[in-house]
Amino acid sequence: YGTEAMGGVVNIITRPPAPNEGMLSGSATATAGMQGRLDGSARVALARGAWSAAGDVGRRGVQSAPGVGANDGALAARVDGALKLRWSPDSARAAELSLLALDERQRWRSTGGLYSFSDDQQLNARIGGSWRIGRHRFAPGLSLSHQDHLARASAFTLPIAGDTGQRQIQRIVQGELIYAAALSPRVAVDGGVQV
Repeated sequence: YGTEAMGGVVNIITRPPAPNEGMLSGSATATAGMQGRLDGSARVALARGAWSAAGDVGRRGVQSAPGVGANDGALAARVDGALKLRWSPDSARAAELSLLALDERQRWRSTGGLYSFSDDQQLNARIGGSWRIGRHRFAPGLSLSHQDHLARASAFTLPIAGDTGQRQIQRIVQGELIYAAALSPRVAVDGGVQV
């Protein structure tokens, strides 16, 4: 969405950190399948007092490219990591910091026999909070995003060394303030500003 959203916008909302005091939890998954599919992910979460944290890492790979019918020499691989920290001393106040990093590579055979390459790197950071005063709730937030997209082509399954290709870089800084109020059981007000 938006006129400045090169290639679209993906809003990733990670799972919240572990809610139980002193609880350390973890999980790991692995998936294998057709077309060389091999995916893996791991998650660790911890809560202590007013603090909680969660971290995720993942790696995904398949020998095909999204939206491309011919899989000869195709490849899609992605590595990502996310971290979320939360401080909530009581039910009226909370602050949260989240970070996301990903590195994605795609390769497919285009018409004319050349291989096309699409490399994307993205870094996102967000800090936000909320506090409630009686019936009123305020939630400020600040988000930073950096995306680097590189497109190249080659007659081989690897890009040509030194090929700078076509690079597009997008940086977004976004601030917001959201206000909500429950004026009565039947009347609520929501509003906000985003810059």
